[in-house]
Amino acid sequence: MVASEMTFNHGFNHVGLSVIDLDAAVACYTKVLGFHQTPKILEFDRAHDPSSPIFSIYGATLHKGRFAFLISGNGVGLELFEFENPKSAGVTKSFDYSKGGFFHIAITDPDPPSKAREIEAAGGQIIGEPITMLEKNHAYCAYVQDPWGNVIELLNLNFAELAIRLSGVDEL
Repeated sequence: MVASEMTFNHGFNHVGLSVIDLDAAVACYTKVLGFHQTPKILEFDRAHDPSSPIFSIYGATLHKGRFAFLISGNGVGLELFEFENPKSAGVTKSFDYSKGGFFHIAITDPDPPSKAREIEAAGGQIIGEPITMLEKNHAYCAYVQDPWGNVIELLNLNFAELAIRLSGVDEL
């Protein structure tokens, strides 16, 4: 393939999650998963700043909320949003893999089963049993829901290592 035919390989920038308690979510993701928080929680309020960009994205029904920027160990971001007016409809605790759209986020941790138990102790829920995907290559994962119903896959390998090992190739 010539350079002019190559497609740009975009980097993964961030994920945005909606939570019903921003302060508790920031505490969970920083203490349990080690994400770093930028120094300030940001607010948006249509009454004080009707020209805020978020209002042009989400329309006239959104009036007020807060959000925080968290940064993972490899620089990928996590935005946590708490919508205050109108208030979020609540936590979704049911896990339905058959629905299209957002499925999970994946986080690298050296001991997925132990980290899953930590998230459970912080109010989350373990989904199924920990999985050994490649015993000879020591590839392990576990699935949990955070206390707000967002599904997290915990892997002991980064994605490139996992893809190479599962595909049985030397490189991608």
